[in-house]
Order: sequence, then C-alpha cells, then structure tokens
Amino acid sequence: MRAALELSTERGFGTVTTAELAGRAGVTERTRFRHFPDKREVLFDVEQRLTESVDAAFAELPDAVPARRRWSRSPATPRG
Repeated sequence: MRAALELSTERGFGTVTTAELAGRAGVTERTRFRHFPDKREVLFDVEQRLTESVDAAFAELPDAVPARRRWSRSPATPRG
C-alpha cells in the first residue's frame, strides 16, 4: 500500500504498472496479485483502513463532543 501511495504521488496512479508496484514493495507480481487482484484494490484498501481508523477514534469520544455527532454515519452515507 505504501508503494502504491508513493508511486501515485510521484507519477499519478494511472501511469503506474503492477510490476512497478510489486518492485517498489519488494515483492513479486505473483505475491502482489495474491493480496490485491487489481492495482486499484491497493488504494481502496488504504482508504478503507483509514476510514476504519478514523471511525474507531471518533467512537472513543464522548457522545457530547460535536465532532463525534458529525462524523457518526454509516459507511454508505456521504458526508456533506
């Protein structure tokens, strides 16, 4: 995931190949494919993990904290 973020930041995700992702991560393409069947899955996994981490952090706040009330939502509900 870190390799995908680095390469995407450097050159844009659309130009990065799966071979480059694997090489930057220090794994073979076969290993990368075992964990992430498509290169887009790498970044989607990062987004999901980040969202879960933020959700967990806000869940620990007391209900009275306004930020918790604004953040609390189902994953399918857009913020806005």
